[in-house]
Amino acid sequence: MVEAAMSKADVILISASNDETVQQRRLRLAPLRTAADMLVVSAAGVLLFAWFRRLQSGDSLSEIIASHGLIPAAVVTQAAAFVVIGELALAIGALWLVCVQRRTRVAACWLGGTAAVFALYAGLLVLMPPDQPTSCGCGISGDSIADWPLIAVRNSSVAIVLF
Repeated sequence: MVEAAMSKADVILISASNDETVQQRRLRLAPLRTAADMLVVSAAGVLLFAWFRRLQSGDSLSEIIASHGLIPAAVVTQAAAFVVIGELALAIGALWLVCVQRRTRVAACWLGGTAAVFALYAGLLVLMPPDQPTSCGCGISGDSIADWPLIAVRNSSVAIVLF
């Protein structure tokens, strides 16, 4: 009977010490979590900024995508609408995941996947450049002529950091 009581006390003591190590671990990792949150919120902010700038610019995203020559002309308008709505939904969804749900990893994967798709698109434009020099349509840079290798590397780097 005494042995059973002692073992229960030992179990309670061990679980209490494990709880302390979990708390200590949480405190130790708190700055990393904050940095990850800030990184994901910043990436979502850049996506929102690009979306807003694209709405302000006089250039039509459909015309820019058509000038790239990668998307068939029959679906360019739908592709442009998908990009605009998708960027807004991803940015707002990522902010909601980080700020409300505390699911930073999921939001980072969403944004990293988006950056990877944009990197793939830019990489295709490096391999198959448009007939005429054209803008990237991202809304961030004010350049009328895009530097596709630089854009592919930039978007790949963002994807790697977020993943």
